[in-house]
Amino acid sequence: EMEVNAGFILSAATEPVSDTLCGAVYLLAKHRGVLEKLQKEIESSVKSDKEITMSAFANMPYLHACGGLPSSTVLNEVMRCYTPTPAGARRKTPRGGATISGYYVPEGTIVCIYQYPAFTLPNNWAYPDKFIPERWLPTDHPDRPKATLSDKQDAFQPFGFGPKNCIGKALAYAEMKLIIARFVWHFDFELLDDGFQIEKQKIFLFRDRPPLNVKLSVRKH
Repeated sequence: EMEVNAGFILSAATEPVSDTLCGAVYLLAKHRGVLEKLQKEIESSVKSDKEITMSAFANMPYLHACGGLPSSTVLNEVMRCYTPTPAGARRKTPRGGATISGYYVPEGTIVCIYQYPAFTLPNNWAYPDKFIPERWLPTDHPDRPKATLSDKQDAFQPFGFGPKNCIGKALAYAEMKLIIARFVWHFDFELLDDGFQIEKQKIFLFRDRPPLNVKLSVRKH
């Protein structure tokens, strides 16, 4: 069990972050309006890439999200649409078994919550197949779509839930925000193949990613 957990921790520290960043590049390239809005927010908050720091994100609600918890308006929607760990982490029921959603599950049973269905179920989300970062803005924000006010955001738990959730959650958000902010500051990008669909791939605990071919052009500031 220790060997399995050691391997899981090593892979969990790298693969989901790279998966999310690939998904972010793909979805931003497919949704130019979102990319331009993100670039404009960053440019209005800092004067150079050296000023792109964690403290600077406080003035970037589109990237950082509002509130003190580790979160991100854009990255949350990326992880909802392009779930980095579609199958979720496995757990084992304790001695004596457990009751889950009204069903008794015997002790020693391996269980998990599949994140991809939970993140795209129409019962949980308005327009579940659409990339709408604004759904993560506060309910009283003028840019929050009314249809998304009924979203069941508690169903979104990419880092797990409870006392055994991912210990690297805050670090992962910090890494991804810094990387994406600097990336969109320095580059414009587009998909080389407009018909490419990154969603069509094999899914295991992680994704079997195909190559993501993009054209980069340096932005002038």
